[in-house]
Amino acid sequence: MIDLTDRIIVLTGAAGILGRRYVSALAELGARVIALDLAAALAADATLAAQPNVHAYPVDLSDVGDITAVSRMIVETHGAPHGLVNNAASKGRDIGAFMLSGTEITPETWREVSAVNLDASFFLTREIGRSMVSAGRGSILFIGSIYGEMAPDPRIYEGSFYLGSQIGTPPVYSATKAAVGGLTRYLAALWGEHGVRVNCVSPGGVSSGQGGPFAEKYAARVPLRRMATPDDMVGPVAFLLSDAAAYITGQTLLVDGGLSIW
Repeated sequence: MIDLTDRIIVLTGAAGILGRRYVSALAELGARVIALDLAAALAADATLAAQPNVHAYPVDLSDVGDITAVSRMIVETHGAPHGLVNNAASKGRDIGAFMLSGTEITPETWREVSAVNLDASFFLTREIGRSMVSAGRGSILFIGSIYGEMAPDPRIYEGSFYLGSQIGTPPVYSATKAAVGGLTRYLAALWGEHGVRVNCVSPGGVSSGQGGPFAEKYAARVPLRRMATPDDMVGPVAFLLSDAAAYITGQTLLVDGGLSIW
């Protein structure tokens, strides 16, 4: 039932760790994927646009004007999309400033992260969603996080690093990921009568080369005793985009290995 043949699906953050896996998986399921990311990120991943049924377009999601322009171009060129996956997320320009513990985050980093994680998700969804409403169908996904549903445990970060910085989850990350859950419910109620479904997938921690004891500490808190892989997220995303989920809207699906049950 998870057949996406000839479905036009827009996906942001296409050159990221999860984004690349989503693009290839959705294309394998028959979708025509509109892959969006920063120009530099797309240029660094030459294999992305080379995949069959993938059309890559650069966009700066921190610029609402750029979002509006690329949205109109997509609709004019490809027609009203059948699906939208708001996958892009930002750590700002300074990974060290993003990883600052507790409430030490600067206003500049807060705004940089919010501009992509929350603002862009809304404004792109508004533009693409309008075309879906006119077409009378569509499935929109926000990619949230387990840390939009529960608090991170600071004890598991001690002694672990990522890209040279002490690992941490700043409040702006939790705040923006919690906010997309609210947007999910709001837009599901607003657009349901037009045949447009809106859901959220909230991943648990995904293994991506974190150094130190972090992965072991994290896995010890998870009933399945491991961190997630990008492949673990593909099935839930494809399911919610497909007709197999035709009567599901306004929901947040936690893909966390059971972390949230404890």
